[in-house]
Amino acid sequence: MNVKSQRYLSIALTLLMAWTFAANPSASTTTQCSDDDRDYAERLGAYYDPDDAVRMGLQIQEIIRAKDTLALFSHVDGELRVGPRKSFALSRP
Repeated sequence: MNVKSQRYLSIALTLLMAWTFAANPSASTTTQCSDDDRDYAERLGAYYDPDDAVRMGLQIQEIIRAKDTLALFSHVDGELRVGPRKSFALSRP
C-alpha cells in the first residue's frame, strides 16, 4: 500500500469511528463536512477531499455491516504491514 493510500485509509477510518456514534449517517446522501473540516484538510496539504473521505467511511461501514471481507480487502493494495495476509483473510467465511 502506498503512502497516499495509507493516509487516505487512515483518514477514512478516523471519520468512520467518529460517525459510528452519530445518528445513522448512512441515512443522508449528502456529506456532513463543515467548513472547519475543509479548512483542516487544507492545512494538512489538501491531499484528501473531506467529502470523499466521508463517502469512503460510509462505504466501509456498509462493508463491515455486510461482513464482506472481499469488498473490505479490495481497498487494500498489496499486503498489510500488520494483520493477516490477504490470502488468509479471504479464505475465511
